[in-house]
Amino acid sequence: MTACKEMIEHSPFPMAATEGPAHSLRYVNSAFCAIHGKHVREILGHPIANAIPPSIADSILSLLDRVYLSTESGTVNSLRFSESEHGVVAQSYTAWAITDDHASGLVIQVGDLPRDSASADQLKDYANDEMRAINERLLIASLRHHELANAATEAHDVLSKAFERERAIATALQYAVLWEEPEDVFRGIGVAIIYEPALEEALVGGDFFDALTLPNGQVMFIIGDVTGKGLKAAARTVEVKYALRAFAENYEVLGDVVSRLNDYICRRHTETARDNGELIVLLVAVLDPADGAVRFICAGAEPPVIVRASGVIEEVPTHGLMLGIQPGIAYSQVDRSLETGDLLVLTTDGITESRRGLDFFGYERMAQIVQRADPSKSLHDMAKTVVDAARAHAGGKFQDDVCILLVRRK
Repeated sequence: MTACKEMIEHSPFPMAATEGPAHSLRYVNSAFCAIHGKHVREILGHPIANAIPPSIADSILSLLDRVYLSTESGTVNSLRFSESEHGVVAQSYTAWAITDDHASGLVIQVGDLPRDSASADQLKDYANDEMRAINERLLIASLRHHELANAATEAHDVLSKAFERERAIATALQYAVLWEEPEDVFRGIGVAIIYEPALEEALVGGDFFDALTLPNGQVMFIIGDVTGKGLKAAARTVEVKYALRAFAENYEVLGDVVSRLNDYICRRHTETARDNGELIVLLVAVLDPADGAVRFICAGAEPPVIVRASGVIEEVPTHGLMLGIQPGIAYSQVDRSLETGDLLVLTTDGITESRRGLDFFGYERMAQIVQRADPSKSLHDMAKTVVDAARAHAGGKFQDDVCILLVRRK
C-alpha cells in the first residue's frame, strides 16, 4: 500500500487523490464519500466531477486545473446546499500536487468552515468566487476552442501527409519484425507470438520480439520495449533487434551479449542526438531443446512466467537495469528447466498493465488463462485468448503496444 493511500485512508478529514488532467479519483476515504453522498464504487476511477455537487463543480475544477498545471497548492471556499437543517454549508477544498508510484496527480482535503464564519457578507464573497471560477473556466475553454479552430485547417493537410508517409514506412518495417513462421519452426519446441501496436497510424510500435537458432543449436527468444510509439519507435526496434542478433552470434556468454548491447545503445546516445536517450527494456531467454535448460537475462522487462504441465504457475525472479542508462553494466543470469509440456510465457507490460479503472489485468489473470487453456489448442489460440481477455479488461482498446510470446517444450 502506498504512503499516499495510507495517508488518505487513515485521515479523519475527507480526502481523495486524483490522477491526470481529468482528475480521475485514484484513492478516496470514507469521509470524502460521506460528505458527497457517494459510495466508493460509484466514483473510484472516475473524474472527480462525478462526485462533487454540480453547484460547486466549476470552482473546484478550476482550483484543480490551476494546481495541476502549476504544482503549487491552493485552496478555494465553496457553498453547497445541505438537505439538513443547516441549509447552506460552507466548505474549503485544498489541493496540492503529488507524484506517487510514477503517477502525477493531486491530493484533495475538504474541511467545513465554522458556521459562525458564514456571515451574509462572507457567503456573498464565496458566491462571487464561484462566479469568477465559472468565468475563468469559460474563458479558458473559449481561448482553446479559438486556437484549435485557427490551427485546424492548416494542421489537417500537414497531419494527413505525415500520417500517410508514416503508414507507408511502417508497412515496410513490419515485415522485418512481425512473426510469420509456423509454430513448429524449431525442432522439439512450439512457438507462437502475437503483436498489436497501440497506434493505428503505425502497424508496428515500440514493442519488439525475435526468435532465432544460435550456432550451438540452442534457441534464443527475445521480447522488449523501446520507449515511445509510432514510426520512430518502430525504426528503433529494428535496429536493436539486429544489433542483438549480431552480438548473439559472436558471444557465448548470455550476460556478455546483453552487456555489449547496452554499451552499444549508450554509445549511440552519446554519438548522436537522433536517439534522444531512448531507453529499452529487454528479456532474453535461451532454451536448449535437448535437455530443456533455459537461461534468462532481464533488463527492466516483465519477468517470465512458466506454467508447468502439472498446472503449477512459476514466476521467474529476474532483475536488471534497463538498457541505455549506463554503460559497463553486468547482467546476471537466472537458470531454469522446462520439462515436456511446460509452457513459457514472455510478455510486455501492455498486457499486464491493461486496466479497468485502477484494476490491472496483471500476472495472475494472465497465467491463470494460460493454465486453464485446453492443452489440445494451438499456442496461437492460447496467446489470442490472453490478448482478447486483456483487451476486454481494458474496455476494448489497448493504451500501449502489446506483445506475448509462448514457448512449449514438446
